[in-house]
Amino acid sequence: MTEILYRISKFSEDIEYFKNKYGKNLPEFKGEYEAGLEDFKKYDDLMAWEFAQQGKDYWNEKLEELKCVL
Repeated sequence: MTEILYRISKFSEDIEYFKNKYGKNLPEFKGEYEAGLEDFKKYDDLMAWEFAQQGKDYWNEKLEELKCVL
């Protein structure tokens, strides 16, 4: 359980970093990116941000499953 909580915390830190960097949430940033010109730096950030969000969602789901077992 400690490992899961650590992973959720790490992904949450990454998500907050990108929220602060761009001043918006992931769907807003993604929509803005897709509507604009290609920017490799923003693309890299978008991929990292989406990975962090998916990772956080995955581990939150696993945490809920673990809580049901305990």
